[in-house]
Amino acid sequence: MGVPAAGHRATIHRLQRAQAGFVASVLRGQLHAADPLQTSDRDHCQLDRPPAGPPFVEKNFSAESKRAVEDMVGRVHAEFRARLGKNTWLTKATRQQALNKLDKVKITVGYPEKWIDYSAVDIRAGDYFGNLARISEFLARRNLARWGGPVTEDEFANPAETLPTVINAAYDPLRNAIEIPAAFLQPPTYDPKADPATNFCTIGAVIGHEITHGFDSGGRHYDEIGRARNWWVKTDEVKFNKETQKLVRQSSAFKVLPDLHANGELTVTENLADVGGIAFAYGALNKYLKTHPEENKVIDGLTQSQRCFIAWGQMWSDKMREGFLRQITATNPHAVGQYRAFAAAQHEPGFFTAFRIRQGDPMWLSPKDRAKIW
Repeated sequence: MGVPAAGHRATIHRLQRAQAGFVASVLRGQLHAADPLQTSDRDHCQLDRPPAGPPFVEKNFSAESKRAVEDMVGRVHAEFRARLGKNTWLTKATRQQALNKLDKVKITVGYPEKWIDYSAVDIRAGDYFGNLARISEFLARRNLARWGGPVTEDEFANPAETLPTVINAAYDPLRNAIEIPAAFLQPPTYDPKADPATNFCTIGAVIGHEITHGFDSGGRHYDEIGRARNWWVKTDEVKFNKETQKLVRQSSAFKVLPDLHANGELTVTENLADVGGIAFAYGALNKYLKTHPEENKVIDGLTQSQRCFIAWGQMWSDKMREGFLRQITATNPHAVGQYRAFAAAQHEPGFFTAFRIRQGDPMWLSPKDRAKIW
């Protein structure tokens, strides 16, 4: 017995609203659920159906912005490499392996080198679920046809996380690759009109964060071509784990709520990536200003160093209901924004210099408690 189309659509809409209500109220602590139709739009964009990808880039991400961000990628990468080359706690063997991996990381800015051609897919107006099914089938058949062929690196690897229309950036340890979509490279994360400090310590720090993921507690177990392989000398592993425990202790001491502490073990990889991200961004900023002294300006009474750390803190500003705070503290490997805003900066000596923070001040972190990793 068939189900009338109108009744079928009504049932689907009720299910969508029920799901959205559960996610909003139970998982996120929101008072109102998102419109399911907005979710449909997001799903379309995440599949990169025509015309989401190329037209979005053409309208919202200029060639000048792409070149500027790629230049920043090079500067942040060079800062990491310079620090790694001077690293004193790694043995020569491990340091050389780390340098080799760093040199081979592939970073794609904005959009893939090659767009997927969807012209063969039958896209029909008003047929949302049919479109999803046909696009999914097209992608599945396309991937199967490529099985056993040469590895290609000219497309974004993970459509769920890093399409040009997705606001995210991600490191893939299996490919030793980073993808930074065009949708993420919009104000306030990246603003072509902003001063150097703001851009270096927002998008530049995110770039550094993603690069650091290749050398964090999880990423360090993969080599330069994405093989799961232990390339660390044992004594270096011991030293690494000792330093990361400083991040665990720092995070675990932070009170998210009066009766709730952060989970330092759960968030250690992301916290480590934050420490690397802001450190490399700050170092790259200082080198940039030395060669561009005309841009080393005091703005609104704040130096470029001060604006760097303020921009970093503002990037993590958010406001969450108590229920959602408890939920993400228990399950999310990312620390809450109120912690990320300052915690990583406390491991960078320049932070204390910029604001003249001394022992006894609220933001002070003793040198013995600062992680010295990358």
